[in-house]
Amino acid sequence: MNTKDKIINASESLFKAYGYKKVSMDEIAKQAKVTKKTVYSYFKTKADLFEYFINREIKNMKDIALSVEKDNTTFIDRIHEMVYRLIKYKKESDFISIVTNEVKEDMKEFDEKITVSIRKFIEDKLNESIKKNEIKKLDVKLVSFLIYTMYKGIILSYPSDELNEEEISNTLSTILKDGLLVKGEE
Repeated sequence: MNTKDKIINASESLFKAYGYKKVSMDEIAKQAKVTKKTVYSYFKTKADLFEYFINREIKNMKDIALSVEKDNTTFIDRIHEMVYRLIKYKKESDFISIVTNEVKEDMKEFDEKITVSIRKFIEDKLNESIKKNEIKKLDVKLVSFLIYTMYKGIILSYPSDELNEEEISNTLSTILKDGLLVKGEE
């Protein structure tokens, strides 16, 4: 394992155990069995190190979404599967829990980075689906905001022990496909 990976593994382990705020660069260096100077040669600040993990989480979530894109299914089926896999990933990823628990006022910049990245990704996928004539032409910025806000609300606010990825995916897909009204009640 190279030095950078040792630093990343040590910091991830410490962040999981104690949280981002309580871990110092000294502790990371000690855990990685390197000098503090070595840690700073790879990551200028603890925030830079934390940003590495944020970027990794964004990439992992995008990879999950892109893996669903490869399936030759309908837009609603892809949304269903994407939400299912992302919620399952959230339940299995310790690091997301740390991020969501510690994104407070002083972590706002990281939260904003995640938000911008994910909303841009959703906008791109909506635009592709509009071009394929799979969905109606709508305000993609607004729709991406609504989809992201629903997902973020589920991830941040819904009790983890009550997350049922299949039920949530089915409900979201139904709302997107059919709306809330019973047929004939329009």
